[in-house]
Amino acid sequence: MATTLPVTVSSEAGALADDLRLRAQLDQMIERAIEGFPNLKAVEVIRYDLVDEPGYPRIVIQLLMNGPRDPDDYWVRREQWDKWTCSVFAPTVHSTVSLRILYPDEFHAR
Repeated sequence: MATTLPVTVSSEAGALADDLRLRAQLDQMIERAIEGFPNLKAVEVIRYDLVDEPGYPRIVIQLLMNGPRDPDDYWVRREQWDKWTCSVFAPTVHSTVSLRILYPDEFHAR
């Protein structure tokens, strides 16, 4: 039985991707993240506006992971994702879209 991974793109992030003509690249980045990271619970894509650089908004692909923190997520999988984005996309794309790995179960463990 296949399960569907919830992928949510906020309206603000989607609008920014459309305005910057990055929707296809964003979709590719999301797909690559889904393929490259095991134990995914969900993917949330948000717009992130920098306080210090208000004219330079960003899009963040947030990976919500199941279970405890896995060091390979940062030191192996994240590094592979970063290298891939730098080799496939122009600097303006990979400087606008970034990846964040979150472990929501950590905050509920006692």
